[in-house]
Amino acid sequence: MTTPSRLEVYQALMDHLRNLPGIIKVSDRPLHHSKVNRADMPMVILLPALESHAAQAGGQTVPVLAPVLVLYVSEGEGVVSATQALNAALDTLDRAFVGPPFSDHRQTLGGLVYQVRISGMVETDGGEWNSKAGAVIPLEIHLHP
Repeated sequence: MTTPSRLEVYQALMDHLRNLPGIIKVSDRPLHHSKVNRADMPMVILLPALESHAAQAGGQTVPVLAPVLVLYVSEGEGVVSATQALNAALDTLDRAFVGPPFSDHRQTLGGLVYQVRISGMVETDGGEWNSKAGAVIPLEIHLHP
């Protein structure tokens, strides 16, 4: 199997995020929360961050990509607080990275990668941005060996 390019992996991940229920906008451009319109929230921004190489048998290495998702939400119709909106959006993202039973519940982006998962501490702001809230969600993308 040919290892996909980083561009192919990140594009597939963006497409996956765009299809999530309740997510209004997905971008790969860094934006400060003050520059995001409420009409575009919940918004997910995908930012490549770190990369490592996992050792395999025979001395081969496989890239492991470690981007972060930046999530912005706001109070809105039917939402009591930004914190409530944040928790709902985080639940959606949790479910987004669980794959079907035939793949051992791994999210594989349609077989393009071995696994994409949330990995590490999710940082939230606690809803302190005056009716907006945000989170930084670290991901780990394991390419096929």
